[in-house]
Amino acid sequence: MSAPVPGPVPPATFYSPRPATPEPLPASNPDTPTHNRLATAMPFSSMGGYFVETAFIEAAKEVKGKFAVVSPKNFLDKHLPDHPDGMPTPSRAAFRKVAQNKQETSMYP
Repeated sequence: MSAPVPGPVPPATFYSPRPATPEPLPASNPDTPTHNRLATAMPFSSMGGYFVETAFIEAAKEVKGKFAVVSPKNFLDKHLPDHPDGMPTPSRAAFRKVAQNKQETSMYP
């Protein structure tokens, strides 16, 4: 038994009415700046066209003094766990051989 073949789709169904134009957005909220140009962010600046994002300035002030310079070796010695039991010891010689290649394609066998 075959499924019944539907008739043609009526034009009113096929050509649905166009959507209505949405209401326009409110002009502007006076509490929210509409742009973040240098003249707005730093009106008396002599930065000569350098763009400074005010949010970045505030974030920099907030984290100032909360970070320290740490060498990668000291960081890894402190936070990288010692060699776990049961894991093989990597061969440093194999890495040196690969690192000596000048082109990436020559690193693969």
